[in-house]
Amino acid sequence: MNVLLVGDNDVFCASFGGHNLHNYLRDAGLEANHLVVDKLSHDVFTYVFTQGHSNIAVELLKSKLLIEADIVHLHLIHNTTFDINYLPLLASLKPVVITLHDSFFMGGHCIHHFDCNKWQSQCFDCEYLEVPFCIGQDDTALSFLQKKLAIENSNICAIVASHWMYEKASLSPIWKNKTIFHLPFGVDQQVFCPKDKLEAKKNLGISPDSFVIMVRAQNTPFKGLDLVKEALGALSAQKKITIITVAEKGLLAEFATQYAVLDFGWVCEQAKLAELYQACDVLLMPSRQEAFGMMAIEAMSCAACVLALDTGGSALKTVINAPECGIAASRDDLAKTLQGLVDDPALGQQYGVKALKYAKAHYGKDIYVKGMIGIYTKVVAQSRPDVNATVVISQISKHCAEEPSLTIKKKNIKNRLCSFLSKFRFG
Repeated sequence: MNVLLVGDNDVFCASFGGHNLHNYLRDAGLEANHLVVDKLSHDVFTYVFTQGHSNIAVELLKSKLLIEADIVHLHLIHNTTFDINYLPLLASLKPVVITLHDSFFMGGHCIHHFDCNKWQSQCFDCEYLEVPFCIGQDDTALSFLQKKLAIENSNICAIVASHWMYEKASLSPIWKNKTIFHLPFGVDQQVFCPKDKLEAKKNLGISPDSFVIMVRAQNTPFKGLDLVKEALGALSAQKKITIITVAEKGLLAEFATQYAVLDFGWVCEQAKLAELYQACDVLLMPSRQEAFGMMAIEAMSCAACVLALDTGGSALKTVINAPECGIAASRDDLAKTLQGLVDDPALGQQYGVKALKYAKAHYGKDIYVKGMIGIYTKVVAQSRPDVNATVVISQISKHCAEEPSLTIKKKNIKNRLCSFLSKFRFG
C-alpha cells in the first residue's frame, strides 16, 4: 500500500502530525510519503508544496505523489491554505481520511468550543471570536455551512485520538453519517521510556534532592497557564523545587526567585524531550481544552505522574486513566493536590508505575501503527472512486503531474514557530 500523508509541517508536530507516522509506516513495510507546507528536516521521504502560500489543494491534485498513492491521510490542513471546497473532488479521486486534531472541522471557526453548543446544530453570532483561530468579522454561519457541505459531499472518513473527540464528532451535524475511527496516538517507547531519575537530573544540571515539576508554558486560552501559576504560587515547601518548561520561554519568570526555572522552549528532538520527562516528578498539565494530550502519554511512557484538570472540556482525564493511573483534580483542588505530591514524592512514583503499565498497553508505537494500517486497509477496501476518476488520474499523470520537491524551508522559522505555538501543540 502507498500512503500519502499531507499536512502543515514535519518537525513542529512530528509526534502527531504525520512525520513520525510516515516513518513508522515505512518501517512496517509500507510505501509512505509526507507532503508538507514547511519542511525543516532532511528526511528524504518528506516533500514540500512549492506553492504553499496559495491553495495547496490544487497543487495536491496535480502532484505525482497523489497519482501514486492508494490513500491520502490529511493532518492539520486547517493550518494551511487548503481550500476545503476542493475536498469532494480530492475524495472522488482517491480514498481520503483526515485526523481531527481538534474541533475546528465541527464548527464555524473555533479550535475548541468551550461551553458553546451551537456547533451541534448551526454556528452563528459567535461569542469566541478572539480565540484561535481568531476572526475579525463573524462569518461563522457561512464557514459552518461551507464545512458541512464540503464534508457532506466528500467520501471521507475521520480519525480521532480520544473518546472525548469521538463523542464530539458523533454529535456533529457536519460529520453526520460519516465513519469515525477512534485510534489513540502512539509513541516510540524505545525513546520515551523510564530512566534513572537521578541520572536524568544530573544530565540537566538539576540538584538530586530537587522536586521537579514539568509544565507546558503557553499563553493560550486552552492550556491553563493561569492555573499553573496559581498552583505554583500556592506551594509551600521546604525542599528544593525545579520547574521545567517547554514551548514558550519566560512565561514563568516571576517564579525564578522562588524556584529554579529551566526554560527549554520548543523541543523537537525526541530524545531530549524524553530526558525532561525522565527527570520530572510530575507533569502538571491543567488544560481546559485538550483533544488528546500527546505530552501526557509521552510522560506516562517515561513513568512520570501526570496531574491534569478535571473538566468536561478535555480528553485528558480519560487519556491518563484517572484516578487509577493519573490524577485529575478540580481547579479548587489543583494546588492542594500538587502540594501533596511535593510532600510525598513516593505517591507520584506509585502513579508513575501504573501510568507506565497503562501506556505500554495502550500507547505504544506498534499498537498505533497496526491500528492505522487496519484503518487504511478498511477504507481502501470500501472505497468506490468516482466513475471518472480513472480518466482524470490518467490525464493528470500524462500531462500535469508535478514532481515533488525536497527543498528544506529555513526562512522565517522563528515566525513560523510562533504562529504554530499560538494555535496548538502536541495533539
